[in-house]
Amino acid sequence: MPDTDKPHILIVDDNPFNRVLISEVLIAEGFAVTEAKNGIEALIKLNETVFNLIMLDLLMPGMDGFETAKKIREMGINIPIVAVSALALKQDRQRSLRSGCTDFLPKPVDVKELKSIVKLYTKEGFSGYEISSESGDGDMPNLSSDKASFSSSSPFKGLCLIVVEEDAQLRTHYASLLTEAGFSVKGVANGSEAFEYIENKEKKVEVIISNIFTSGIDGLGLLTIVKRQYPHILVFLYTPSYDPSTFQYAVQQKVDGIIPQDQVSKATALEIIESALSQSRLKGSRNSDARTASLVRQAQAQLIHPGCIHLCPFLDVAYQPLHEAGGDMMRCHRFGPDGHCALVLADVAGHDVMSSYTSATFTGILTSLWDTHKAPLSLLKTVNRELLKVGNDKSHVCATALIWDRWSGHLELASAGNPGGLLVSFESDDRILYTPLNGGGMVLGALEMDELFVSESEQLHPNRFLFLFSDGILTEDLISAIDANLELFRSEYKITYPSFPSSAMENGNGDKAVEQDISGIFLTGKRSKGICQHLVDTLLGNKEQEDDIILLCIHNPETWGKPICRSEFFSTYEEVDRACIWIDECLLSRYIPKGNDRDLILLSAREALLNAVEHGNNYKQNAHIEIEIYAEKQQLRISVSDEGSGFKLEDNVRKPAELTLTQIDKRGLSFMTSAGQEVIVDGRTVSLVFKEI
Repeated sequence: MPDTDKPHILIVDDNPFNRVLISEVLIAEGFAVTEAKNGIEALIKLNETVFNLIMLDLLMPGMDGFETAKKIREMGINIPIVAVSALALKQDRQRSLRSGCTDFLPKPVDVKELKSIVKLYTKEGFSGYEISSESGDGDMPNLSSDKASFSSSSPFKGLCLIVVEEDAQLRTHYASLLTEAGFSVKGVANGSEAFEYIENKEKKVEVIISNIFTSGIDGLGLLTIVKRQYPHILVFLYTPSYDPSTFQYAVQQKVDGIIPQDQVSKATALEIIESALSQSRLKGSRNSDARTASLVRQAQAQLIHPGCIHLCPFLDVAYQPLHEAGGDMMRCHRFGPDGHCALVLADVAGHDVMSSYTSATFTGILTSLWDTHKAPLSLLKTVNRELLKVGNDKSHVCATALIWDRWSGHLELASAGNPGGLLVSFESDDRILYTPLNGGGMVLGALEMDELFVSESEQLHPNRFLFLFSDGILTEDLISAIDANLELFRSEYKITYPSFPSSAMENGNGDKAVEQDISGIFLTGKRSKGICQHLVDTLLGNKEQEDDIILLCIHNPETWGKPICRSEFFSTYEEVDRACIWIDECLLSRYIPKGNDRDLILLSAREALLNAVEHGNNYKQNAHIEIEIYAEKQQLRISVSDEGSGFKLEDNVRKPAELTLTQIDKRGLSFMTSAGQEVIVDGRTVSLVFKEI
């Protein structure tokens, strides 16, 4: 129970990184803290406990922060509520106040400002939030502090700004408007004049607004030079029309914002500039806070992390960071009994605390949408729209999304600013074919233009390796690294070559897909584990690392014909019963090899399922158990896979005559081994093989 002598603060945020950051800062300051991961949970806790202050995220799935604040006020609770959000526009902040919030704290959270605002609302004698009975829904509530006024009357007062515009009339018009906003404005005709003014240091320049198209040094050239020599200057570009390649180049050069030309003289431009200035001013204090940096490193370590409990055996990843924050990230996701796996590889712009917040925001949006947007192109389009709602002009993300049917081998990919992948085929005549896949497209969080993303489909046969990577790796360098490690592929992974007839079949998308005739082929080896690290070591051995590196490999070399039945179940005893009934329904009489007893087969399968629940998944009820049933050439194979770390089976355990123990490694394998002709253990998968007797 919290210390009743300490002010008690409720932190409501669906992002665990944000909750941990705020909690640790406040606990260190002597406050008692309780966390809630959504609005419903917050309302329950408010019914159970008395709090002095609520820190409330606005962007949450289900009941968002706006609705949560309204519900809290409807409950008659008048304690202060501080909205904590990346929503930077004035109308969003005003909406939070109308919903019942007392104050606003922007994300990324500045630790000093966090401490200050919490102490303000928890200090002794603070009267709390009071709703004026005279104010209507459209009025702003009375506030106890001037801190809640989100922008002062002259937030730009004294800041030196350069307007770069060749049209003298437009230049004068823009300069006049920006002067009224509080800037000290210098108007010039092109980038050359702007750079000369900066170098002469007549006045310290803090902001540049430039037309992309000018004579001499144009807007893009000015951006590139300024960001290299004067990185503290904020640079904004405007243009009458968007060209995707030009826009993407500007993003890569760390432009601070791109403004449609028809918005330059409107409030939108000032809001974009104000938001960027706010983030720039917070940067120094964030980077100087050691505890924040430590939390960023912890959060970053979680970004290269599977969504599943363990990486699937057909997936390998190597990550070589160059920076402590931001940069590359990876997530995978399994969709249950349909056999589909999905994966997203992303590269977040920047390498600071802000980029780590963007990574966390991106991950939260991704995981909340994945189950309802399986198709990669649809997923990227929807994530893009959600990032745009956040309203942060720094939140650009390059991403590759993929969905794979593990059983048919069909792949669908979509790209948003990331390099294309590389498909490597080991042919039966000892040839190696390299097929670069399409990449590029518009980055996420920049424009709501769905047609700018790139997509394609492929077939992943057992003799193929698919590599995905971020822009820290060049395709030609990866091919050279693979060429240098061919013996590794041939010896360690034992590539064998099933036949691929020219006949075609319709896949689930109506496209023609080459049918694989892989009957009786049983590919062995170490799967893809370790491939990526070998290749990354080779890449870094040839040249100096210049950026974060992430390399993914997908390869499933073990294929045992086509399963007659396949499904997934959750890891509970009730689901074991359901799975046994399902297996019994799948086992038609013709599938059971002569001399084998159906009941013994079902009892063996039940032991394998209990093994998965109790030992593989360690009683985690939300974990999955995957079942595949194969029947061919008077052999029956039942494979049960869990999400555990796997174990090894000694060779002598496979021989029933030598079996003397009742249980091996506490896995209940004795009955499985005695009932069937063979037990094959491959990491997390136990396969029961029954042959004709």
